[in-house]
Amino acid sequence: MKESIRKKLNNKLVLTALITASFLFGSAFVFYMIGYKYSWSFFDCFYFTITSFTTVGYGEIIDFAKFGTEGKMARTFTMFVNLWGVGTYLFLVSAITETFVKGGIRDFFRRRKVKKEINYTNKHYILCGFGETGLHVAKELYHAYAPFVIIDNKKTIFDDVERELSDDIPVIKGDASEEKVLKEAGIDKAAGIITTLPDDKDNLFVIVTAKSINQNIMIATKCVHESAKNKLKLAGANKVILPAEIGGIRLASELLRPNVTVFLNEMLRDREKNLGIEEIRVQEKMDCAHKTLQESAFRTNVNVLVIAISYKDETGKLKFMYNPPAKFKLEPGMDLIVLGKAIDIAKFKEFI
Repeated sequence: MKESIRKKLNNKLVLTALITASFLFGSAFVFYMIGYKYSWSFFDCFYFTITSFTTVGYGEIIDFAKFGTEGKMARTFTMFVNLWGVGTYLFLVSAITETFVKGGIRDFFRRRKVKKEINYTNKHYILCGFGETGLHVAKELYHAYAPFVIIDNKKTIFDDVERELSDDIPVIKGDASEEKVLKEAGIDKAAGIITTLPDDKDNLFVIVTAKSINQNIMIATKCVHESAKNKLKLAGANKVILPAEIGGIRLASELLRPNVTVFLNEMLRDREKNLGIEEIRVQEKMDCAHKTLQESAFRTNVNVLVIAISYKDETGKLKFMYNPPAKFKLEPGMDLIVLGKAIDIAKFKEFI
């Protein structure tokens, strides 16, 4: 829709320019024909037309009073040029202004705004690709109030994001596999990057480039073909997601456990954040470090439920302790996965 508006603006400008040029040359030709037998030059006629059209009014460079009937005809036609010329002139100016304001100037200030926002953004996420998958990722990040930047090289990317989400979201038009584009998105201080490009090869290039800039960046990537899964992991992706696989699991879950899927879907998409799941990293400086769940007394002091704890075993493999017992000891580096209301989770983060 926005692209069609832009095309209409460009067509309007071209049409207005053609009408203006036709009016100027046509009027000059009429003056030339009126004074043909008196050898009025076409240049003088065109010059007089321009001064009348723009309402500058330097005076009659041709003294029409000397030419009797032809002079009166010229003065009569001048009134027509003045009246119709002002309207045409204003229409041309408005078309030029509208095109630049809704086009180049708007994009210029939008780029400046994005650059300023990214300079003040920290621990944000970078989304590469705003296609079918990227759109859903962006909506999830937006609904979770997570700060993020979108990179896409489509011509209509600004308008697409504004239409689907909001014009407040920082957008960078460019190739996400280019180092300068990722740096412009603040990859050096980002919490993670998500690649949802339609081709595995393109996602691979983005991952390699991202890792070359920030070795510690967390990367989640879309994988179209299962055969590319290991290659994406070797390139540095922390999470490789196959949409076809996830979609199949979800379809089966809708039939096998419909109430569970509805509950999880409503909870994760709740804009009011009445209930949600969060993960919190245990750090050395926290009071709960090196203590058991019972000693930490989470449920006694804050109304949240620790539903699982993730940690890495001796081999570095990620493990989960579901519904952990009271005597489970918390160590720095573990992640607490908690369930509760937003206000209680906020209190929990302060408590621990």
